[in-house]
Amino acid sequence: MSSSLDLDWLKKVKASLIVSLLIFIVSLLFVHNFAAVFLYFFLIVIYLICTCVRSRSLHKDTTIGITDVIVEGCFSQELKVDSIRIAVLSCVLELLTVVGCKSPFSLAAISPARILFFYLLGSAVLAVFRLFKIDFDLNIKLSFSKKNIVVCAAIVLCALLASALFGFIGFSKTVILASVLPLFACTGFIICFHDWWNRPDLFTPLAIAVVGLGIILVFPVTNLFSWDDQIHFHNANSFSFVSEAETTVSDRMLENLFEQDAGFSNNAALGKWPISPDNEWGRGAVESLCLELNHQDTAATLCKETGLSTSVSFQSLGYLPSSCGIWLGRVLKLPFSFKFVLGKLFNLMFYAFICYLAIKVAPCKKYLLSFIALLPSNVFMAANYSYDPWINCLTLLGVALLLRLITGRTELKCSTYVETVLVFVFAFAPKAVYFPLLGLLFLIPSSRFADNRQKRIFESILLLLGVLVVISFLIPFIASNGGGAGDARGGDNVNSTQQVHFILTNPLSALGILSKFVFVEFLNPGFINSIATNIAYLGDIASYVPVFSYLPIIIGTAICILDSNDTSISLICRKNAIWCSLLLILTCYLISTALYISFTGVACERVAGVQARYLTPLLFAADLFIFNISCHLEQKRCGRFEALSLLSSAMMLYLIMFTLLFSRCFG
Repeated sequence: MSSSLDLDWLKKVKASLIVSLLIFIVSLLFVHNFAAVFLYFFLIVIYLICTCVRSRSLHKDTTIGITDVIVEGCFSQELKVDSIRIAVLSCVLELLTVVGCKSPFSLAAISPARILFFYLLGSAVLAVFRLFKIDFDLNIKLSFSKKNIVVCAAIVLCALLASALFGFIGFSKTVILASVLPLFACTGFIICFHDWWNRPDLFTPLAIAVVGLGIILVFPVTNLFSWDDQIHFHNANSFSFVSEAETTVSDRMLENLFEQDAGFSNNAALGKWPISPDNEWGRGAVESLCLELNHQDTAATLCKETGLSTSVSFQSLGYLPSSCGIWLGRVLKLPFSFKFVLGKLFNLMFYAFICYLAIKVAPCKKYLLSFIALLPSNVFMAANYSYDPWINCLTLLGVALLLRLITGRTELKCSTYVETVLVFVFAFAPKAVYFPLLGLLFLIPSSRFADNRQKRIFESILLLLGVLVVISFLIPFIASNGGGAGDARGGDNVNSTQQVHFILTNPLSALGILSKFVFVEFLNPGFINSIATNIAYLGDIASYVPVFSYLPIIIGTAICILDSNDTSISLICRKNAIWCSLLLILTCYLISTALYISFTGVACERVAGVQARYLTPLLFAADLFIFNISCHLEQKRCGRFEALSLLSSAMMLYLIMFTLLFSRCFG
């Protein structure tokens, strides 16, 4: 094989190392933000790993060494062609970025650091895509019969007629459309697919998309809607520029709570604070805000950052979908409200697509996975600015891929193992506190490995990428001298540096505080249930219709027990349950510790700022390995259960969103 290459293997390995080092040095020269340099370095590592693993997989029938793998992966003809294409694409993207800016076009505005980012991101994305393409059919084939086309047209027509009819009697047409569209869409799906209960992979993303679209239609532009949405929008908007970020007064209205600049009749919160069951929102105020934001989004109110954006970091990967939407809206010169909506739509579509993949590849517990994907808080965040949907859906996909390896539904080889690890690594990029979940890969039985050497190699790859995740969390923490002043929203007594000092000097007291919080409050069933019932600044469903507050725990428990087959039963093992319990408890401690340091007053006896939604990434793994119960349904009852589980999950989502959002915006 080596003879077919241009240089001998030794020269190529040396050249590979030199090229990697040069790229890293160039990053340091152009980028004065170490967090950004780490992101660049991470993309290089991902590219090299994916390319080399793919090269190894394509030569599985020949005996080649690791050096030959690196040489083939880094110096193939395919790489040369790809490098040229990605370099050209990076320059095009840079030109489009500069053209899309509010400031006058100038060649001096071209940023080498941004071009380098586009090149590394494009290379990493292409390498990941090609690696996954080896083992998975990534082509989605959709066929539309005449009947399906007629049904789709009828759904749209009925939804528009309903909104027009109710509009005549004083209701908002937009809110009526948002309310009836999910009902008509799900009904149409049931009509189009005679065995619809066997298609959770299609029903679930459809329900996510139509309910999420309804949420966006009701409040296309606002803040104080989802958790910390003003912060997430600021980060996503800044990340969409990569370098030389610009903001207008319209951006700042949404990045700062309760700010009301000249030219605006109201602040962007639109009266959602304080939270109250009596809060209602008229359509006129929403539309007026959209018009004012569009009008004020001009170059006259422009503020510009110099250099690379502070939002460019490993943690900011979670903003990639929404940043792409904002970037596209800016390039197309869309009005501000449309650009803002595009960011939310991209986030929603990414969440729906990854949930589709997770359900598609999972060998068991598909209906439980659908239930988790359809949790109201998950869909609500996906329809807003947040990186939580990125974490939640990629964690579901990672566990689904892990199930294939554990159960033997797919061959355990280097490519499938690395694919699974990479999904987890990308999932935990925004919040490294979830990194203990990488330990779930140790649940793969030893019998699935070819030999001990293969097992050691795979576990080394896991540890390498796990260390990268941990480093991404530790570097900012150390650089800020233990977290600095902390989050001011936690109160005047918050000081992360002093809190770290308190923990180090009083380890037993701190451990007692954290343990009491984790086992008494954090893992309390009532608190866990609020994952589904609490919808940020819209309030908790228990305050409006108390009976609805019991729906999630009842439906979830029933599906967890009844969604069982031979594959899921094979996962029942005391060792698996103990190991998974340790990982999940460790993760809960890390979450609590992070909030205790950054959001809680020094030496406080209770952890502040912890929300139930932080447990969402743990749900699927906990249900699979800890609360898994052997339960066989008769064949004739399986269809009823499957239909009922999908309908109940979707209905729970719709009822909670209708009660907390749609019904309060009809005016």
